[in-house]
Amino acid sequence: MSNPGKSSFSKTRNSLHQNYKTLDIDHNAEAEYIDAGHPLDYAYQSPNQISTDKAYGSAQNYYKSEKAAVLSGPEWAEAARVSRNPTRDGFVPDEDFRNNISKWNDHKVDVAYKANALKFTQNEALAQELLSTGNRPIVARQGTQWSETNSKILMDIRDQLRK
Repeated sequence: MSNPGKSSFSKTRNSLHQNYKTLDIDHNAEAEYIDAGHPLDYAYQSPNQISTDKAYGSAQNYYKSEKAAVLSGPEWAEAARVSRNPTRDGFVPDEDFRNNISKWNDHKVDVAYKANALKFTQNEALAQELLSTGNRPIVARQGTQWSETNSKILMDIRDQLRK
C-alpha cells in the first residue's frame, strides 16, 4: 500500500472541502455511519496503532498530543500521547488554552488529516476496513463539531488508498 503524497498531509480546511467535491462518492447510497468504538473512529484504540518517531495508541492520541504540544508544551504532549483516555488527558491549563488557541486553530485540520492518514497507511486491516465502505458517503460521529470534517477526511483518505 502506498502512502499518500506529502501534499495529502498538508490539507487545509478549504482544500479538504474543495477536494471532497471531486471524490467518487455515490451520494444516493446508504451512508456508512462511524460511531465511537468502530474501527474507523478517530479514537479507536490498538497497541502502537500509529507511529511517527513515537508510538501512539490511536489517531486521537496523536491529535491530542499535538494539540497539547502547541498549547502547553512537550510534557503535556507526552501525557496525551501515552494516555488510555487522550480526550481527558489532552486537556491543558485554561491560561495556555486562551493564549495559544489561535495558533492551534491554524493547524488542527492538518493534524487531524495527518493522524488519520498515518492510521490507515500504517494499518493494513484498518485500510481494508475503510476501503470496504466502497464509494458510500461516510458519516463520522454525528452531532459532533468535527463530524463533517472527519467524514470528509475519511473519504479523502479512502480515495488516496484506492490510488
